[in-house]
Amino acid sequence: MRKWMLVLQVFFCFLLTSAHAEKRLNNLVVELINEQNVANKMYTLSLPRPGWIFIQSDRQGDASATLTGAKLTFANVDGKSETMRHLPAGDHPLAITGTMKSLIVRRIPEIRFANYPADPWVWRFGPYDWEFLSRHILPNLTTLVAQATPDLAEKATAWRASGKQWMIEAIAPGLNDSKKPIDAAKVLAEFGSSETLGREWVDGAMIDEYYPSVHHVLEPTLAALKASAQDPKLAKKLLEPYVAGEAAGMTDFVRQSIESGHRVAFERYNCEQPTEAAAKTYLHDRMAKYLDIYAKAIPDIQQHVVIALGFMSGSPETLNTCPSASYRVFQDMEFQLLANDPRFEELAGVMFYTSSYAEEETIRWSGKLLRHYCIEGSRERMSIEPYALDHLQNADFEQGLADWNAAPAAADSIVAKTVADLGDKEGRFGADKAGDTCAVMIRSDNAPNRLSQTVKNLKPGKTYALRMYSTSLNEDHSHYGNPTFDDVTRLRIQIDGVDVDAAKSFDHIYRSIHTAKLMYFNYHFRIFKPHGETATLTLSDWTTDTTPSGNIGRTTAVNFVEVMPYFEDEQKLP
Repeated sequence: MRKWMLVLQVFFCFLLTSAHAEKRLNNLVVELINEQNVANKMYTLSLPRPGWIFIQSDRQGDASATLTGAKLTFANVDGKSETMRHLPAGDHPLAITGTMKSLIVRRIPEIRFANYPADPWVWRFGPYDWEFLSRHILPNLTTLVAQATPDLAEKATAWRASGKQWMIEAIAPGLNDSKKPIDAAKVLAEFGSSETLGREWVDGAMIDEYYPSVHHVLEPTLAALKASAQDPKLAKKLLEPYVAGEAAGMTDFVRQSIESGHRVAFERYNCEQPTEAAAKTYLHDRMAKYLDIYAKAIPDIQQHVVIALGFMSGSPETLNTCPSASYRVFQDMEFQLLANDPRFEELAGVMFYTSSYAEEETIRWSGKLLRHYCIEGSRERMSIEPYALDHLQNADFEQGLADWNAAPAAADSIVAKTVADLGDKEGRFGADKAGDTCAVMIRSDNAPNRLSQTVKNLKPGKTYALRMYSTSLNEDHSHYGNPTFDDVTRLRIQIDGVDVDAAKSFDHIYRSIHTAKLMYFNYHFRIFKPHGETATLTLSDWTTDTTPSGNIGRTTAVNFVEVMPYFEDEQKLP
C-alpha cells in the first residue's frame, strides 16, 4: 500500500511540475518563471552555468519555498518577498508550499557595490551607514565589497545567511614595491592571511589592481591563482584580479586567470561627455570595443567578466565632468549599452566603484539603475530626462564670458582664462582638458566683482541642484596659488527667485589629490526650488554688497556652474 502511495505522490508531483520556456529580458536577465496564483507546485530551474537567481513572490499566510532541499528565507522589499541565491550549473528543484499570488524567478548577473563601510569625502553627503545603504542599495545586490574587520563579522554572517556574498578589496601583493622580489608562495600567503580571506565569513577578494606596467607582479599572481585550488584556505574563495589599462597589454594575463578558474573585473571608469552623440561613441569604444580585443583571444569572455563602472560624482574625484550634461542620464546610457549590445549577453556581473567618491544622490540613483537593468531586465532607459542641460549657457566658460553678465569692480578685474590642468586638479577624472577654462575675479576693496546669468527652463516647485567649483590662482592667473582656508571659501552665491534648502546646501573645502602641491578647491552645492520658470544666479567675491571678504588683490577662479534637476524622491523617477 505504501509503495502505491509513494508512486501516486511522485506521479502527482510530476503533474504539478512546470517546464517553462526561458524568456530573455535583456543581456543581463533571463526570466525562468512568471506566474500568478501558484499553489503547492514544483519547478525545475535549469542553469547552463554557475550563477545567480532572483526569486520574488507575493506570499500568502505561511507559504514557503524550498530550493534544492533547503528552505528559502525571504526579505521584504517594497511589500514583496525577495531572495537571491548563487547556484552551480545544472537542474535545481524549486518546491512551493502554500499559496503565492505571484511568483517570479530570474537568472541575473552578479550585482556588486563597493565599499562598506566608506563614508563620503564630502562629509555633508553622509553618513553612508548600514541604514542608508539598506534603504537605497543593499536590496538590489548579490554581493557587497566590504572590509574584513572583526567588528563586521555579525553583519557579514547575517548577509551571507540571506544567500548573498561578502567580498573584500585587497591590494595586489607586491604591487607597491617593484624592487622587492615576490613569488607565488608569498602571493598565496597574503591572499590567505587571517586578516583577509582567512576569515570564514569572507567569500572572496577583488585584487586591486593589475595593468601592463606592473609586470613584476603578473607572473607570480598567475602562478598563485593556478595553485589556489590546492590551498585549503583558498580553494573555495573567489580570487578576482581587478584589471585596468589597455586591453592589448593585458590579454594574456586575463586569459590565464580565466583558464585557472577565476573571473576578472574590468575597470571601466567612464567620464561624462559634452553631448549625447559623443557619449554614445565614447561608451561604445570604452566598453564594447574594449571587450572585442579580449574576445579575439578568449571565447565567451563576457561570461567571465564583471564590468566595474565608476560612479565618482563629488570631490575630490568625479566622472561628472560636463556641466552641460546630465550625469544621471550618462549613467543610464552605460547600463543601456550593457543591457542591449550583444557582446554583453550573459555578462557575469556588474558593479559600482567606489562609494566614498559618490554623492548620496548618485548612490540612490545607482540603486534604481541596478534594479531596473539587472533585476527587472529592462532594455529602455530609466530616466525620462534629456541628456543636455539647458538651464545655463557657457557653464564652463569655454566661450570666455559669453552669456554671462559681468560687472567688474575695476578694469579687467573679471577675465576669462585657460589654465593648464585646472580641471585635472579639480578632480575631473579622465576628462582631457575639460575644466581648464574658468572665469577669474580679482578681489577689490572698492566694490565686489559680480557674474550673473538668468537660469532658464525651470519648472516651478521642482527641486534642482547647483554645483560649482572655485579656487585661487596666483597673480598672473596661470598657475596655482596656495589659498588659506580663510581665503578659499570667500564666494557669495545668490539665486534670486527660488527657495534655497539651507539644510542641504553647503560649501566644502577639499585638497586636490591630483597634484603634489598643496592645492585647495571649493565644492559649492545648493539645493533650491524655483518660484517660476527663470531665476537669477549671481556670483560675487564679497560677502555682502557692502562687505569685502578674503584677501584684497587675491584671485577667485570659478567654473563648472551646473544646474540640473535633483533626484529627490527615492520612490519615484524624475
